[in-house]
Amino acid sequence: MELAKLPDLKQLSRLSTGIIKNGQIQVHRIFEKPQLSTLILQHGKTNIKKLLAVLLDDFVMSFKTANRMTPTEYSSVLDNIIMEYWNLRLEDFALFFNRAKTGIYGKIFNRIDQEVLFGMLDEYVKQRSKDIEQKHEQQKAVAKKKSPQNEKGRKKF
Repeated sequence: MELAKLPDLKQLSRLSTGIIKNGQIQVHRIFEKPQLSTLILQHGKTNIKKLLAVLLDDFVMSFKTANRMTPTEYSSVLDNIIMEYWNLRLEDFALFFNRAKTGIYGKIFNRIDQEVLFGMLDEYVKQRSKDIEQKHEQQKAVAKKKSPQNEKGRKKF
């Protein structure tokens, strides 16, 4: 990803296209992309923070809440996202924010702040981990079926 010109919201939202199939996160598609930590090394923390800010801003603005974050809180949340979720990809965040708008990771009532956002992110990470585990189990089952030990007439140990 070239960051000479920062992508707009439409371009960032498209990052999540093709990542969901039959309601499941296609983890193999996400793992093809670099983690935030790698992007920060390549493009600098400021640029990555700007990209996350575009996604976060779109998310926050999609709700009518009485209590909004101050600019200082907003900046702190972005720094903490980078620090706590460095292993996720931009595609993860695009997918998370798109799905979080629908309430899939919890409802937004009167406020959006770090506590609410991180609770929702933790739900996303749990679901992502489940999907990774399911994919791994499916791959193991396929490999086991293809294994020569399972051919008729062979002994299993």
